[in-house]
Amino acid sequence: MERGFIVDITNSTSQAEEVKLFVGSLAQGVLVNSMDKAYNFDALQNMAQQNGFIGDSITTGFEGGLQIEIVNNDKIDKITLKGRYESSEIKVNGTDQFVLVTCPPNSNFYIRLGMLISE
Repeated sequence: MERGFIVDITNSTSQAEEVKLFVGSLAQGVLVNSMDKAYNFDALQNMAQQNGFIGDSITTGFEGGLQIEIVNNDKIDKITLKGRYESSEIKVNGTDQFVLVTCPPNSNFYIRLGMLISE
């Protein structure tokens, strides 16, 4: 998983909630798990702190678009994620490098940080 992750995010509350992948804790009513349910948010945060996740694209299947921020120390890139976003490098280290996702109310979707395959 050092080269990315796919997580399933559920916000069962009636308001938008922010999730920092993988920093801090989750709001009540928000769940973040690996797609196969083998790892929860805390386990993924531990992996991020131990090895980090590195990618160059973020993908979602959420049709309405997601508001996300890619935080790299003090640098913040704010985008609306519709399908795929590509960047030179996206890191998640469990502390000051993370992806902040604004989860719409009563929603379920996935986020994938992955490496593009060059031909």
